[in-house]
Order: sequence, then structure tokens, then C-alpha cells
Amino acid sequence: MKYWYQTNYSLENESYLMSQKTWSKLKPADQKIIFDAVSKVAAKSIDQAKKDDTRYMDLMKKNGIKVYTYTDKQLAPIQAAISKSWVKLEPSMGKDLMKEFRQQFAPKSK
Repeated sequence: MKYWYQTNYSLENESYLMSQKTWSKLKPADQKIIFDAVSKVAAKSIDQAKKDDTRYMDLMKKNGIKVYTYTDKQLAPIQAAISKSWVKLEPSMGKDLMKEFRQQFAPKSK
């Protein structure tokens, strides 16, 4: 490998999904326990992903790989194109989940 293009297409190292059917069967107290635990791990995962990015980009550079990084403004068209494709995930992931995902992670129009 000669080149690495850091496009930041992934937010975290860990993902957790549960069907609405399964979630609905849980007691509210159990939902809260799971939600709180997953939220905590997801936040740590995002931090860990940033550390991993830095570590592995440094290792690539040390091993002669040309690493290209971009500003948020430069990445905006890629992020917009990716977020538009998320609608295709609705049949397998569920409309409500993907709607929430778009609200949280899709680039905001300016």
C-alpha cells in the first residue's frame, strides 16, 4: 500500500443494534440499563477510534505510506453523499432507527 486517504467515514469502533420487537419486550428499567451502558461504551468507542486513527496513521507514515487528511469542509461532499445512501438501509435497519441516525449524524444543511 502506498497511499491512505483518511475520509472519516466511520464514527466509532463498536456498534450495537437491537430490533424494535426485542426492545419492546424489555421492561423500561431494563431498557434504561441497556441504553445507559451502550451510550457509555459508544462514547468511549468514538474516543478510541480517534486514538486508533492517530496511532495507525502515524505507523503508516513511519512505514512510508503517504497519508492524506482532509478538513471538515473538504469532507462535507463525501459525508452528504454517504448520508443520502442511508435510506437504502431502512428495509434491514428500520425506518425509525435510520431517521434517528440521520438526525444525529447527517451533515446539517447550511
